[in-house]
Amino acid sequence: MKVWAKRADPCTLRSEFQLQGEPRELGPDVEENLLHIGQEALTNALRHARATKFQAQLSFGSEAVRLELSDNGDGFAIDGVNGDGLGLIGMKERAEQIGATVEVSTKPGAGTRIVAVSPYQQL
Repeated sequence: MKVWAKRADPCTLRSEFQLQGEPRELGPDVEENLLHIGQEALTNALRHARATKFQAQLSFGSEAVRLELSDNGDGFAIDGVNGDGLGLIGMKERAEQIGATVEVSTKPGAGTRIVAVSPYQQL
């Protein structure tokens, strides 16, 4: 599925979503926190990264659900992010609430990739 989103500046952001594996029922807290992690990553791509492409992939594996988000924007030096910058702390806190992990890969000029992995929980 492709979605076009308008940014505040005259550029557009092309978004793509992929679903892999057989979808499973997730707890409402897992769904909500993964949604907010994805929203934050998309917001960062729009507001800060000057990205023109954003990709989201939701994969249902045998042991966990994996959300992978990436953009082709400016990237940044993780060491240089202050405490309230880019919502990374919020993403990590949301992941902790559901027993998930979040990994951020980025560097200046190379875009950003965020991967959240949440083990399945008993419903």
